[in-house]
Order: sequence, then C-alpha cells, then structure tokens
Amino acid sequence: MKALIAKKYGGPEILELKDQPIPVPKPDELLVKVKATTVNRTDCGILMGTPLMIRMLYGLSKPKKEIPGTDFAGIVEAVGKNVLDWKEGDRVFGFNDMGVKSHAEYLCISEKQSIARLPENISFEQGAASLEGSHYALNFLKIKNFRKKLIFSDKRYLKVTTEKVKISIPLPKIETIIPPRNLKITKNVF
Repeated sequence: MKALIAKKYGGPEILELKDQPIPVPKPDELLVKVKATTVNRTDCGILMGTPLMIRMLYGLSKPKKEIPGTDFAGIVEAVGKNVLDWKEGDRVFGFNDMGVKSHAEYLCISEKQSIARLPENISFEQGAASLEGSHYALNFLKIKNFRKKLIFSDKRYLKVTTEKVKISIPLPKIETIIPPRNLKITKNVF
C-alpha cells in the first residue's frame, strides 16, 4: 500500500510517499480501506511538533507514529477474530486525535475506538470532513459549569454536529447564534 511517512517533525516537505505492507488486524481490530481522509489542524500540529506540548504526547524528538492522520472514512476489508459487530463491506468513519494512521491506503483500528457506520446518504468525503470539528465540539460541551454556546453557519455542519451530540450525550440547553438564512434549517433539526 502507499502511505505518507513522517520520520521527523517539520512541514509538508518532510513527508515521503512510500510503499508499506498492508497492516494485519489484531483480534479486536478492523482493517479499513481508506476512501477519504483530511489534513486538519490536529494533523498539522502533530506534523510540525508545535506547540511543544504536542511533542509530550506524540514523541519528543520524532513522531511515535510515522504514518500521520487522525480521521478517515472507508470500507471494512477484514475483521479480527474477536470482532462481532462489524463485517467486510461495512461503510465506516472514525477519528482519534492521537492518530489512526489514516494518510495511507489501509489502516487498522480497534472496534473500541471512535468508529461508526457511515450512513448511505453521506459520501466518504463528507464523513471524513465532519469528524474533527464534531469531536472538539462534543468535548467542549462536556466541560462542566461552562455556558454552552454553539455557532452554526452551515447546513451540513449543523446536522452532523447536532446528530453527534444527541447520540453521544444528553443534549444540554444550548444558546445558539443562528444566521437568519439558517433559521429554517435549525427549526427542522430541533
């Protein structure tokens, strides 16, 4: 398989496209054929190794994971022997801010990590692009004793974020700032 490799911290010029063996899933893992991924702010921070706190989490002198990437959408190609809830051919998407090596043609991910079925009406590109923002919005909502405020500006982001929040945690009372052009969309979601 082809994969981007980062053997040190730096800008995009340090990335190399190399042939790598296709990973073999462990007993609790899925092998996913990556159909879409993104380069997001988390990926950029990990690649550059800045701010310094990044190096404390991802490796002091070089990245612990040579293949970057935190989000993906794809198709399950194989499952480990202990995996019961997934099968070959399932459309999936997932995100892990510690990295899932998604800047490659294949990746392995534990069924216990942040992975979900990708609805048929959502493209792979839409699925991969929806994850990082939703992940951080959800974590933001989990902060206790904090006045919760969300700003929605786009129909797709609104639906993905609110569906993720509704599924993941009891939806708190949220003060929203909604542009007039999106008021009708918002009423349909809630």
